Amino acid sequence: MKKYLVCSLCFILFFSCVEEFNLDLDKVQQRVVIEGLVENNTGPHYIRITKSSTGAFIKNNYLDIDENVEIIEDAIVIISDDSGQTEQLMLVPENSNDAIVLNKGGYYRTTNFVGEPNHLYTLTVTTKEGKTYSASDYMKPPPIINSLSYELRVSEKDGQEYYVPLLSFFEPQETKNYYLINQNFERTNHNGITNWEFEVLSDKNLNSGNIEVFLDNGASPQDFGYYYYFIGDEINIKMSSISQEAYSYFKFLLEQFKQDGGVYSPAPASPPTNIDNNGLGFFQASSFIKSKVIIE
Repeated sequence: MKKYLVCSLCFILFFSCVEEFNLDLDKVQQRVVIEGLVENNTGPHYIRITKSSTGAFIKNNYLDIDENVEIIEDAIVIISDDSGQTEQLMLVPENSNDAIVLNKGGYYRTTNFVGEPNHLYTLTVTTKEGKTYSASDYMKPPPIINSLSYELRVSEKDGQEYYVPLLSFFEPQETKNYYLINQNFERTNHNGITNWEFEVLSDKNLNSGNIEVFLDNGASPQDFGYYYYFIGDEINIKMSSISQEAYSYFKFLLEQFKQDGGVYSPAPASPPTNIDNNGLGFFQASSFIKSKVIIE
């Protein structure tokens, strides 16, 4: 019996084969990616339109993840709301002094459009090929921040002292609420690079009333570099009320950042979207409030 098993294993080892699988990446059809945001202010509000990757190998520049983006600059972009307000957006030229052009391009901006809570906002994009994409999102009232403070921590690794933000806000449990929290700050000590600091919260596991949460550094596409706050740093927090659909979108992105690409990790996938007609991306309407504190 043992001899039979050994022979069987040898047969499998020497005569089995690995079948090639052709991904046909040159046949992958690009899709339109639309990313946009309307907030509770006079703007300008921005919409960006690009094309998705085909999946073919591209050597990435991790210090400039925008380098290989294929932009769309000839679309008709219109934003409207349920009060009758409507505006066609203008393309942001590359020679503009607008801070948004630090990225590669494909941005469109409003001129007079005003975002206000408790309204439904709709985005319509028509490409030069005549294909139309649309999306809608409801702007909820802004959150209520009670205070922003900080707490001293000590690193277990090297004993380094640093500070973490502590945010206190009011949570009304009579409605379903979802929050997006962004961190950006001016600091005297830099020890990392992070250009996308955000996290999302759902009130599903929160009690009613005043809530306190410690904020981490969010997520970064580069997945390296972390900030610690020190004395003299200014912590700036932007807290937004978002829809359940926007919460699902950002939560999915955060989960994708955490995947290591191993055999037990789920396959990479596109995040959920509210863009119709097989589009990608997300159109977000949200109201926000800001708070800041200087560590002393």
